[in-house]
Amino acid sequence: MNPSFKSIMRGAITGDVIGSPFEYHGCRNPDFPLFSEESHYTDDTVCTIAIADAILHNKTIEDAL
Repeated sequence: MNPSFKSIMRGAITGDVIGSPFEYHGCRNPDFPLFSEESHYTDDTVCTIAIADAILHNKTIEDAL
C-alpha cells in the first residue's frame, strides 16, 4: 500500500477523532486539547474507511458500506 495513502488515512481519522467533541458546537479557542474523554471516531471515519476499501478492492460503494 502506498505510504502517502496511509498518511492520508491516518490524518483523516485523527482529525475526525480530534474534532469529534466539537462536531455540533465549534471551538474558538486555538488552545484546545487534542484528545479528551469526549474524543471518539464518528460516522465520518466509518464512511472514509468504507470508501477507501471500495477503491482499494474495486468494490461498489454500496458493497463497501
